[in-house]
Amino acid sequence: MGIRLRGGKRYRARWLLPALGLSLALMLLAGCSTSGSSGGTNISLGLAGSTADHPAPPPTVAANGPNDTYAFVYDNQIWVRQSNNANPTKITGLVLSNGADISWGPLVWSPDGSQIAFALVENLTPNTPSSTSGPIYVVNVAKGDTIVTPGIGSIYGHSYAWYGNNMLFYASGDGVLMYDVNDPDPRVWQVISAVTSQDNQTFSNNSNVIFGDIAITKNNDLYYSAAQVSSFGGTGTVGSASIYQVGLPSLGQYNSVYQANKDNSPNAIAIWLYNQFLPMQNISWNNNQIAGLGHAYADTGGAITMGAWQVSGDENHLVYQVIDGVDTHAQTVSSHFCTNNSGCSGVLSGVGKYAQSIHGQLSLSPDASHIAFTGDALYVQATGGGNVNKFAASVGWNTPAAMTHNGSLAIATQIVASSTDSNGVLRIQTNLVAFDGQNNYVLISGAQDATWKP
Repeated sequence: MGIRLRGGKRYRARWLLPALGLSLALMLLAGCSTSGSSGGTNISLGLAGSTADHPAPPPTVAANGPNDTYAFVYDNQIWVRQSNNANPTKITGLVLSNGADISWGPLVWSPDGSQIAFALVENLTPNTPSSTSGPIYVVNVAKGDTIVTPGIGSIYGHSYAWYGNNMLFYASGDGVLMYDVNDPDPRVWQVISAVTSQDNQTFSNNSNVIFGDIAITKNNDLYYSAAQVSSFGGTGTVGSASIYQVGLPSLGQYNSVYQANKDNSPNAIAIWLYNQFLPMQNISWNNNQIAGLGHAYADTGGAITMGAWQVSGDENHLVYQVIDGVDTHAQTVSSHFCTNNSGCSGVLSGVGKYAQSIHGQLSLSPDASHIAFTGDALYVQATGGGNVNKFAASVGWNTPAAMTHNGSLAIATQIVASSTDSNGVLRIQTNLVAFDGQNNYVLISGAQDATWKP
């Protein structure tokens, strides 16, 4: 079965059409594809044929690797390694151009482990700069069926997250939106608007709001970061950023409405969602600010960047990065890290400065006992403080490290080598490496972007 476009009916044409138009354009560039083993017609719009024309040998997992279920990217497809130590299984059949720069965003499992959401950027003109955002796809893990949603996600950080097994939230240019993936009549909904929520207590009328990472907790709360940008163009400091929190509609009530109406009355689902999200357009950001992230800045390519952060599912632990400044001459970023429990003293104190071109990423183990930061290296520390352990072998990538439940092991993407071919295509060789704070090893050669199944 090929990729299917799941369109959304208009809730507010003002914001839906630009997002949907970009998704359609990027989808057409990506081409149709075959997913899983159900067959179908492969159509490639690539400049130099499809990546499927020259598949790599199947990935090999280190024998001493963790016995857990996790997903990863290998040979520009998503693979899943089950906890029974079986060989990894390829679950996507994306037809991507062998003549394009291809960048993957994080792989994000739905809570029940049945689906994985991911952002994908395929730049068919590699001599021009690639976008840092692309359409969000969803793949069914068991069947391999893949759809492309109207959502746009960043290849950096945590710009999209699941709320239950149907609702996929994502931060876009003009706010936070939601797409109800499994609804028989799926739609896009505005959750937080950059336009209507400027209450003049937080943002002035002559500034622009850019959204960053999001997270959804077990307490039905949405956390999101946003920057007030005073100037565009160039590089360096462009404004300030903070983390905010707002309550979401009851997941239990949504599930009840969904189950009662999905077969016979999908419009009832839409009416319920409309009534829940409309009042959220008038929230006061000033009353919902959780923590300051310091400066917002433009990286060396001009992409607006904020401090990284993570919150635990129970909201008892928040760790965040405060950007102190950007040296545009040396092209370095200075920052410090804080938690809501232990303050800012001693948290990831060994990180120091790193290159302005790097988007640092934070990870928090599911039990909130350990923190990992990927920047110029991989840094791991207990949430309560203590030694900062560093693995410095060029571990830095778009996506955060994956951590086992108790934080005893972190898996990150290691950049082994990079080169540009005669067509201007950037070829990056990566490995997935495992680090326990003292020892490290290559888990899967040629892979990237590992994510544990919840």
